[in-house]
Amino acid sequence: MNRITCEICRDLIPLVQDGVATKDSVEAVHEHIEQCHECAELFHKHLPNKDMDDAKIIVRFKHYTNSVLTVLLFIFIVFGVSLTDGMNVMMNTVIMPVTGTLSCIVFGRSALWRTPAVITVFTVLYHFTSLLQGREGYGDIGNIVMFIILYSLFALCGIVIAALLHYAFRKEHL
Repeated sequence: MNRITCEICRDLIPLVQDGVATKDSVEAVHEHIEQCHECAELFHKHLPNKDMDDAKIIVRFKHYTNSVLTVLLFIFIVFGVSLTDGMNVMMNTVIMPVTGTLSCIVFGRSALWRTPAVITVFTVLYHFTSLLQGREGYGDIGNIVMFIILYSLFALCGIVIAALLHYAFRKEHL
């Protein structure tokens, strides 16, 4: 005779399939589906997909998130560097630290050298593009170096802030 009703069995099937049910619940469900064809059909119909592994899902999500953050990182750098010629140059006091924070999330420790390198490349490219379009650009090489150092320092502030927050909120106990 069945120890559980069909309703209870249907409630327990997902727990059994996920491997989180107790031993008694697993035995009760298996006894019930041996005698009840409707519940057995439901049990076999909704078997979990063995191909979908939690670790694979997490890796895919991290890869997707890092891709989106990398695109945002480059957009912020290009946008910040392009503000250099205008009246909104002071917005970089916010944009570049946010860029550094994104960089720390995406690149980890290598953000300390990658972010200034990318800022340098985009700053130089923007200057030469400005010169090719007939605009003044930044003027002389001293201004280019000044902006590279300034933007890199702002980005490094964001990296340090992100690293300190990561350290403060890590899950390890002292």
